[in-house]
Amino acid sequence: MPLVVKFDNNFAMDVQEISTAVEGSNADVSSGNLTATHEKLGMAEPIFQDMINRYGLDG
Repeated sequence: MPLVVKFDNNFAMDVQEISTAVEGSNADVSSGNLTATHEKLGMAEPIFQDMINRYGLDG
């Protein structure tokens, strides 16, 4: 495990929140409700952005 992840106290919670957003979109994908899918997956975007900034991966 990379040290940056090992010492990130928010990592497990962030991954859980991303997983929840992805799992929550499954039924919408299956039913073809792309608007709801986009909204639910969009909930993960700020989490990813925060992780990118925390790890210094923003360029």
